[in-house]
Amino acid sequence: MGKSKPIIGITTWYDYTEGSTYIKKGYIEAVNRAGGVSILIPVTEDYDVVLEIMRKCDGFLLSGGG
Repeated sequence: MGKSKPIIGITTWYDYTEGSTYIKKGYIEAVNRAGGVSILIPVTEDYDVVLEIMRKCDGFLLSGGG
């Protein structure tokens, strides 16, 4: 069995006027090309959700945004 790929959490940004979450396509593709598996991190105030995501990820890409 081969080594598992690292899980990389990518931050998203939320447009409150539209009620939508966004991420530019290039971030996901860059992580995948580098051999990782992307997980999008939702904008949330739920501490338990954030903590669980942090436990599952091997690294993070802070994408910036609005």
